[in-house]
Amino acid sequence: MSVGLRRALTTALTALQEAGLERPDAIIGGTARGQVEDTETLLTALCTEGESASMPTRFMQSTHNTVCSQIAIRTKCHGYNCTYAQGEQSLACALLDAMLQLRSGAAESVLVTLNDEGEDYTSEAMVLQTNPTSSPIGILEEVKIEHITGKGDEAQITIRKC
Repeated sequence: MSVGLRRALTTALTALQEAGLERPDAIIGGTARGQVEDTETLLTALCTEGESASMPTRFMQSTHNTVCSQIAIRTKCHGYNCTYAQGEQSLACALLDAMLQLRSGAAESVLVTLNDEGEDYTSEAMVLQTNPTSSPIGILEEVKIEHITGKGDEAQITIRKC
């Protein structure tokens, strides 16, 4: 397991612990670049070992959904699991999906993660719940994602602090 993946898993498990939750009903992630280090390892191995080498683990750890999959395995979460790779709007997409899952009644708790490798590794996670088991630090009120011609996509996330 790469350093980035271990960081992401630790961050997620810490967020769940702070929320007083062992297993979320759903796990939704956001990433702009995915697991770059693991993808580079896979591609380097393909170049040096050739396509005939067995690399199922390397391939599984190189995909964008690796973080959410590992969290699901660790927490034994068999519910909804999705990763958004929408560039800068990945977190907004993940939060919007989480709101939809909660408001529709499909889930009562959702772990939302944001993980990206790069110069500054980003690993953040939050737990959204319809009935919090601990004191909430904020209430997610609205998520808007808008496409502006000539500028691209812009997101607005409204959180009211408790």
